[in-house]
Amino acid sequence: MPGLRQVECANRDPWARKTAGAREAQAPLIAFVDGDCILQPGWMTALLETFHFYPEVAVLRGSTPASWWEWRKAGRVRSGAANNVAFRREAYLDCPFPEGSGARAVAMQSAALRRAHYVLWAEPAMQVIRDRRGLAQAVRALADYSTAQTR
Repeated sequence: MPGLRQVECANRDPWARKTAGAREAQAPLIAFVDGDCILQPGWMTALLETFHFYPEVAVLRGSTPASWWEWRKAGRVRSGAANNVAFRREAYLDCPFPEGSGARAVAMQSAALRRAHYVLWAEPAMQVIRDRRGLAQAVRALADYSTAQTR
């Protein structure tokens, strides 16, 4: 992909890696998608159109069917996500995922974003499907989870 760079990050914390990638990114929008997720048709269109038509939206969480975080209608939400989410870069850098916070990172970041008066939004058309076949590979990759890709 033209312009794609790989950023090395010595910190093994996944939240620190996301922040390192966000800092290196040049674009006004950033997105995080887990390695075992497959983007569905229309994912990028939904992301770009939502940010375009709703300029107040700072965080956009997508839908992951067959999971507890699936969203069936678009609109304001109280929580972001980690596996299928996009941000206005300045909002992410203002309220990044807290490093070393483990499973509570999304809840902690979402609370910080709300305190800073950022709008969090769900968009079901921004859908990913979990590739369960790739789950074992993703778990093994955690042992060497030290890169971020950015444009």
